Amino acid sequence: MRALAVLFALTLWACAPAQPDADDAAAPAPRALPDDPRELLIECGGALVAQHGLDPAAAAPTLGTPAETAYWTVLALMDKEPGLEGAAGKAAAAARAATWATRPAGDRAERAALCLARFQG
Repeated sequence: MRALAVLFALTLWACAPAQPDADDAAAPAPRALPDDPRELLIECGGALVAQHGLDPAAAAPTLGTPAETAYWTVLALMDKEPGLEGAAGKAAAAARAATWATRPAGDRAERAALCLARFQG
């Protein structure tokens, strides 16, 4: 009888749903882009900088790659948002890039691809 109880307990344990890792719960995968225009610009600026190794504080536009073109488009749109003009927009993108640099590479690549598609032109 005791063996049956142990077998039953092991069966229940084996059938229990898997628990997510702590890292999975702390950093959900990015899906849709933010709805708020200011947050969208900051998010995309940071993701593009982090994924493509761009200089967030560059003084002049460099348009050699699609990612650079998209980043400078984001910065131009930031210049139209109060509080994100000029250096403030670049600083916001740099801060968000630091956050994205700590996220899994797949999540970062996914978000940068969404931003690139949105702002490439």
